[in-house]
Amino acid sequence: MRELPNGIVTFLMTDVVDSAHLTERFPLKMPEIIRRHIELIQSTVENRGGILIKSRGEGDSTFSVFKHALSALEAAIDAQRALLNESFPLDAPFRVRMAIYTGEAEQREGDYLGVGTVNRCARLRGLAHGGQILISRSTWSLAQHHLPEGARLLDLGVYTLRGIETSEQIYQLVHPDLLQEFPPLVESPQAPVNRNPDFIGRKKILGELQRLIGAGQSIALTGMSGIGKTQVAVELAFSQSAPSAGASPFPGGIFWVNASDNAQFQNDLGTVGARLGLSRDYPPAELAKQAKQLIERMQSPCLLIIDDWAEPAGLDLIPHSRHCRVLLTTRAGWTAQQSLRARGFQLVALPPLSQRESLSLLQVHRRAKGAQELEAVREIAERVGSLPLALTLIANHVGWLGISFNDYLQRLKQPADMMEHLEQAREQFAALTGHSGEVFTAIADSYEPLSEPARDALAALCFCGGYSVSRELLHAAQSGLSVTARDEHLAILRDRSLIRFELDGALTAHELVKAYVLSQVVQEARQGVFHAMARILANELSQMNLHASWDPRRLVASQCNAAIQTCEQFGWVESQMPLLMATGFFAYHHGDYELADQRFEAGLQLSERLYGRDHLATAQFMRALGRARQERRHHDSALPLVIDALRIAEATENAPPDLPEYYISAGYVLKREGDFSSKMELYDRALPYYLRALTLSEQANDRQETSRCLNNLGTLYEETGDWERALDFLNRALLIDEQLNARERQAIRHNNIGRVLGRTGAWEQAVHHHRLALDLYLQIYVSESIHVAMSQQWMARACLETGDHAQARALFQDALPTLQRLYPPTHRIWQECEPLMALVQNGA
Repeated sequence: MRELPNGIVTFLMTDVVDSAHLTERFPLKMPEIIRRHIELIQSTVENRGGILIKSRGEGDSTFSVFKHALSALEAAIDAQRALLNESFPLDAPFRVRMAIYTGEAEQREGDYLGVGTVNRCARLRGLAHGGQILISRSTWSLAQHHLPEGARLLDLGVYTLRGIETSEQIYQLVHPDLLQEFPPLVESPQAPVNRNPDFIGRKKILGELQRLIGAGQSIALTGMSGIGKTQVAVELAFSQSAPSAGASPFPGGIFWVNASDNAQFQNDLGTVGARLGLSRDYPPAELAKQAKQLIERMQSPCLLIIDDWAEPAGLDLIPHSRHCRVLLTTRAGWTAQQSLRARGFQLVALPPLSQRESLSLLQVHRRAKGAQELEAVREIAERVGSLPLALTLIANHVGWLGISFNDYLQRLKQPADMMEHLEQAREQFAALTGHSGEVFTAIADSYEPLSEPARDALAALCFCGGYSVSRELLHAAQSGLSVTARDEHLAILRDRSLIRFELDGALTAHELVKAYVLSQVVQEARQGVFHAMARILANELSQMNLHASWDPRRLVASQCNAAIQTCEQFGWVESQMPLLMATGFFAYHHGDYELADQRFEAGLQLSERLYGRDHLATAQFMRALGRARQERRHHDSALPLVIDALRIAEATENAPPDLPEYYISAGYVLKREGDFSSKMELYDRALPYYLRALTLSEQANDRQETSRCLNNLGTLYEETGDWERALDFLNRALLIDEQLNARERQAIRHNNIGRVLGRTGAWEQAVHHHRLALDLYLQIYVSESIHVAMSQQWMARACLETGDHAQARALFQDALPTLQRLYPPTHRIWQECEPLMALVQNGA
C-alpha cells in the first residue's frame, strides 16, 4: 500500500444502510454483495488518487484517505453512481451512506487511530441516509469553488455530532446522477453556529445592537467580507440565549438562517418552520412563505438572525411583526442597503478592529517577543487593514508554522505574496475550524463584472495605498471621460463595497482590496492609469513644495510615498522618478534631510540607469542630493554633486529654464562651507541667465513669469550683497503682482523686501513689509499655516531689532507651535531663531 499522507487530509467513510436486516433476509447473498460493493468503492477511490485503508466497523463499511478534498468528492460521486448502476441480486434497496471530512491527522503504523478528525467523520456518516453524501464545512470551504462537473452543495444547517461538544455545519453533495431527495437528518439543526473561542473586542457594538434590538428595531449589520459580521451576530445570539442574569428575552426562540442566495434562504427558513411544527410536504418556496407567516403570528418574542443576506429579491421573505426581532448581516452594496433602510432596517456599519484589538487577536496563539516582534505584529495588522478574518487566518498560520512574526511579515511584502500566503493560511484554517476563511473571493466576485473605466478608477485609488483620495484627483487620472461618467463608475464601486465615501467626500479602499487590485495589474495591462496617477501626484506635491502648502492634514505626501512603493513592486522607473523628486523636496522642506537624501539618492540611481550619467534628469537629482547632503553637513560629497550637476546643465544643448538654479545651488553649498569668492563667481555666471529669462518673459508679455524673474533676480542680488538692486527688482515684482491682484505672490514679495531691508538696517520698514505679508496670509490661510508662521517669525526678528520685545515675543509665541510641528530640532531655522527663543523663555 502507498504511504499514507499526514497533515491536512480528507477522509471518506461509507457504510451500508440496514445491513443487519439485509443479512438476515439474504444470508447467502450478502457476503458476496458486500465484497462486490467494497470492490466498487476501492476501484473508484484508487482511480481518484485515494487510498482505501481497511473496513471500519462491522465489515460493511470502508475508510479511505485523500490528499485533496476535490478527489474525495469525485470518488464519492463515482462510487454512488457505480453502486446505483450495479445489479445486486436483491429484491430490496441496497443503499450506502457516505461522509467526507477534512482535517488534520497523523498516521501511525498504517492507520489513523484515535484522531479527532476520524471520529468526526464517523459521526457525520452516522447522520446520513442511504445514497446520501454528507460533507463537513472544512471540506466545503476547500471544494466549493472547484466542484466536480454537475455537482453542487446544499447547506443542511448546523447539527450536533454525537459525543462531540461543538456543532457542525453540514452540507449535502448533490449530483444529477445520484439520488436527490432524502428525509431530514437524524438530529435537529441548531442555531446559532459555533461560538468563536478567540472572539476579541466589539463590546461597544454588541451593546449598541442589544439596545436597538431591545427597542424593537430591525438591524442590518453591514461591512466588507471578513469584517466579522457573522461572529458579532453569533456573540449576540449567545448573549441573548444565555444572558448573565435572568431568562432569555426571546422565549419564542432564536433562529439562524443562511441567506447567501434565495434558494438557501428559502431552505433555511423552511427548516425553521418545520421546527415550529409546519409540515415538510410543501414545496420549498411555499414552506418558506408559510414559515414567515407563522413567525409573524408568534406571541412570544423571538430573534431571527439572517446571515449573509445578498439578494434584494429575498426581502419579501423577511418577517415583520411586533414580536419578531430581526438581525441581518450583509456585505451587499449601497443600493441593496437602501432597500433594507426603506423596509425599516437600521443600518449599522461594523468597523475594523482597533489597533489594540488587532494586536491581541494576532497573538492568540503566539506572543510577540520583544519590541521588534511587536512592531512586526503592528505592521502585519496594518497590511491587512485590521480585518478580523485576515488577522485570525494569520494568527492560526503563524502558530501552525511555528515561525516568528518578523519572518511572516517578510512573506507579505508584495500584493501577490500576500494573496498566496493568506490562501495558504485559509486552507489550514478551514481544515481545522470548518470556516471557509475566504478573504479575496468576495472581492474577486465584486471586481469581475466591473467595466474597464471602473477598474481604472479603482486601480488609481489603490495606487495611492490605503490613504483617502479626493474625487478630483481620481477624475484627473481619467481625463478622457466625462465627469458624469466618472462619478457613475465611482458609485458602482461603492455599490459593490470596493470603496467607501468618507464624510469629507474623499474615497478610500481597504488594504486587502488594494492587494487584490494590484495583483491584477500586470495581467490586465492597467499600467497607464498608474503612470497618470504618478504624474498627477508628483505635480500636486511639487506645487505644495513650491508654495509651502504643508498643512499636515494633506495626504498627498503619504499618497506619493505609497505610490513609490507600488512603482518599486512593478519596476515602473519612469513613474517613480518624479515621485522621488517631489517627496524628497517635501522631506527637505520639513527638515528631514536624511529622508530627502534617501529619496534623491534613489532617484539618482534610477536616472543613471535609465538615461546615463550626463543626462539633465540625472543632473536634477544630483543638484537636489547635493543640497540635502550639505544640510546633513556632508560637505565633501555635497560639493562634487552640485558642481557636476552644473556641468551637465551647462553642457545641455538647449539651456534648461532653471539653469540659474544650478548656479544658486552650487553657490549655496560653497557659501555654507566653501570659498566665498567661488560662490560669487557662480552667482555672476547665473546673472545673465536670469536677465535673459526676464527679457523673454517681457517680450512674451507674460506678466506673471516676469514677476517671478524679477523676484529671482532680487534674491540673487540679495545673496551677492547688492541690496539696492535687490530692492529695485523686488519692488518691480511687487508692483506687477499688485496690478494682477495676486495676493499670495504679493505676500512673498513683501517678506523678501522686508528681509533685504533688515539686512540694510532699515528695521522699521522691514516690520511694515512683514506685517503686510502677514495680513495677506491671514486672509488666505488658517492661522496654523506655515506661511503665517514664517511671516510671524520674520516680523518678530525685525521687531526685536527695533527694541519692541513685547511684540516680538507675542509674534514668535504664535508662530512657535506651527514651527515646532513642521521643523525638527536639527533644522537650521532654530539657529536663526535662537534670540527669539531666548526672549520667549526669559519672558515666560
